[in-house]
Amino acid sequence: MKSDGLLLVEDSESTAMLYETWLGPLGERITIANTGSRALAWLERHTPSVILLDMHLPDMEGMDILRLVRQRELSCEVIVITADTSHLLASRAVHEGAQDFLVKPVDAERLRVSVSNALRTHKLEHLASDLAAQMGAAPPAGFCGSSIQMRALYHTLRLVAHSDAPVFISGESGTGKELCARAIHDHGKRSKQAFVAVNCAAMPAELVESQLFGHVKGAFTGAVAHRVGLTEEADGGTLFLDEVTELTLEAQSKLLRFLQTGEITPVGASGRKHLNCRVVCATNLDIRHQVEKGLFREDLFYRLHVVPLTVPPLRERGEDVLEIGNELLQRYSGRENKRFHALGDSARQLLLTYHWPGNIRELENIIRHAVVMHDAELLEAAHISLPENNGNDVEGNADRPHPEILPLWQVEQEAIERALNLCQGNVGRAAELLQVAPSTLYRRLRTRPP
Repeated sequence: MKSDGLLLVEDSESTAMLYETWLGPLGERITIANTGSRALAWLERHTPSVILLDMHLPDMEGMDILRLVRQRELSCEVIVITADTSHLLASRAVHEGAQDFLVKPVDAERLRVSVSNALRTHKLEHLASDLAAQMGAAPPAGFCGSSIQMRALYHTLRLVAHSDAPVFISGESGTGKELCARAIHDHGKRSKQAFVAVNCAAMPAELVESQLFGHVKGAFTGAVAHRVGLTEEADGGTLFLDEVTELTLEAQSKLLRFLQTGEITPVGASGRKHLNCRVVCATNLDIRHQVEKGLFREDLFYRLHVVPLTVPPLRERGEDVLEIGNELLQRYSGRENKRFHALGDSARQLLLTYHWPGNIRELENIIRHAVVMHDAELLEAAHISLPENNGNDVEGNADRPHPEILPLWQVEQEAIERALNLCQGNVGRAAELLQVAPSTLYRRLRTRPP
């Protein structure tokens, strides 16, 4: 649905005209409502991208309008404007769904930046909706999460599924790379054929060729029978090479020859076999860095890295962690015959602030442990056991390769705390010195680690 520009709800005519002039360079059509009732009447027929909302109107409070906007689930961002410097009011506005709040007198540049950010957020949310429409209402089987990153990934998975081009999946351990490979297979034309997953890290170097391409009886000591290779098992289907960077250079050379010719020669055999399987690879390492270091063949890289995909880590997926956590809670609660049916507020807060170095695999382990060890209607933070070093404390930095380089979240947290201390807890002043919106600090304060 096309947006109807900006809605400015402001009872002062001179102030409204001033804001309209300042926002002119953004190129958005601006509608002015000088009372709450007129604003609500206009919203019955239109949906703006952004609402600039004064908190104190002649006929009602702006907070009432904000609540109605959220209750109606209008697809728009709200920026609250108020002369009240109360931190409580600002916090309430953010809690009710406001993206930002501005304190009068408003600076022209600050107003433009806030509205520009809101417009950008609005466009991203519509992009996510468009991607969801293109890929269907539900994510591929096995997936959970509706963040923008994952919606984009779902769409890409379905697009590449219809091709035979090699796909190279990157991502940290535990993010779901094999799940992506299986989704590509299941949504493609090879879905009725075999999906063969190979853990390259688990294959002994001296047996890689035999396991990939097979061998004939007597080919080497211990070859007491004919063996079909994994590539032949995947003929007509999909061969998934997980942790492909663990292959030796010699094994990489043989894999490259297979990709170039489509033919294999089992160990000890004299004849060749022609195969037709799609190859999907994955690694948790920086593949380009491996190539630069000479640990991965450049020619093989170009053969495999035709369609690159990156699976985002759980810590970058926002509230997806709550969706996944709830699904895991339902699954294991049923298996263990426990009463858990949802995450409590304290558990939600804890899951959102934890760094998740082990990604979804770690989340699954923690939820399952909690269900086994406890029983209640709601899963709360007290039921959840996290590692002592949960990625949120400074001491854990000593275990990293370069402890002098702090994680970005930690640098940000320390900067916020230092500013608040210097400003004697004045959030507005601290935000001004940090050159961010006060609402940004409120959100950080609400989600920072306990």
